[in-house]
Parts: sequence; structure tokens; C-alpha cells
Amino acid sequence: ITAATTVLSTQTASAAPAPIKVGVICSCTGAAGEAETLVTNSYLAWVKLTNASGGIAGHKIQLINENDQTNPGLAVTEANTLVSDGVVAVEVSSLVQQAFLSVLASANIPVVGESFGIPGLPQNTDVFDPTDTLSTTVATASQIALIKASSVHKVADLYESSTTSANSPAIVSSINATPVLKVVYSVSTSLTETNYESECLAAQQAGATGLIAGTGTPANIEAT
Repeated sequence: ITAATTVLSTQTASAAPAPIKVGVICSCTGAAGEAETLVTNSYLAWVKLTNASGGIAGHKIQLINENDQTNPGLAVTEANTLVSDGVVAVEVSSLVQQAFLSVLASANIPVVGESFGIPGLPQNTDVFDPTDTLSTTVATASQIALIKASSVHKVADLYESSTTSANSPAIVSSINATPVLKVVYSVSTSLTETNYESECLAAQQAGATGLIAGTGTPANIEAT
């Protein structure tokens, strides 16, 4: 009976569905490390929750997390490593993604989160940008709900020019179309600024009592 049980256990283990390998390339240290770490943490939380629920069709997710340290050369090396590891998709939270996106495109690996607007990569049709119409609509609705819950009526909008400028007019328009809400100040900023004092003072002078911080790292915004 013991031998039979051992054989059965071995067969059961070998029959377990293979894990789904997913890569992450994150600039988790460097100019905007804190912000990029927060993005990556949301993926880590999703993996943990999904695996705790049995995975996807029984396949557990194996997340391979790489920190490019905002170093283009290191990022290319890590992209090639993920390709060699056999990942089926890569989530990008990197400030230097222009250095390695072509590596993933050449391997036909889908990319999620092309958040810094590197123009389209024509050779890679599998780019899923989180700033698409659906996600923008959901994000805007969530922002409006938070603004209302905070009893804020006059809003300032700080956005990063190379990532959210295309969406900012839609967000501003949606807020202004909401009764009792108004965007009184909107400005493009740099993701890597360490101080947003001038923008915050201008927002305050415009009468804003709430701020949409679509740029920079949380610590820098909050400190200002």
C-alpha cells in the first residue's frame, strides 16, 4: 500500500498544471522608484490573490520580477533573461523601456503597461496600454467619486506630459461636467521633479482644495 501510495502521489504531482510565467520589468529604484514600485506592487497583489484562488484554469502564476534600476543596459539584459525564461507576457513599469521593448517585440511577447508612450512599436501589435479608453473611463469615474467623497469642489490637475497629457483633457472635461465640481488649475509637469511647490502654490491661488496628482512620486507630492 505504501509503494502504491508513493507512485500515486508522484503521478499526481507530475500531473499538476505547469505554472504561467509572467515577467515584470520595473524601475523600482532611480528617479521615480517609489511610484513604479507602487505600480508593480499592484501586480504582485493580483498574482497572490489569483494563486490563492487556484490560479488560472489550475495554472499558478509564477511572477519573475526584474528591477532595471533605471539603467538601460541592465534593462536590456533583464528583457533577454525574461525571454529565455519563457515568460508569456511582461508588465512594464520602467522609465527606460525604450531600450528594451524591441527585445520583447522580436520575441512576440505581449507587453502590459506601456505607460510612457513609446510610439507604438509597429512590429509589436501586442501592446496593452493602461491608458486605453476603457481604463481611462473607469479611472475618471473613480477620481470623481473620491473627489465627491472628500467634499472637494475645486480641483487642481497635475499631470506628466509624456504619459497622461492625452487623457488629461478628457479627465478635466468629465470633472467639469459633474455638478458642483470644477477644475480650476491644470498643468503639465515632469515625472522626475523632486519639488512641486510652484505648482501647488499656483493651484492654491486658483482656489483648489483638492489635487489630482498624476505625476511624480507620492512622497514628493505629499511633502510639497
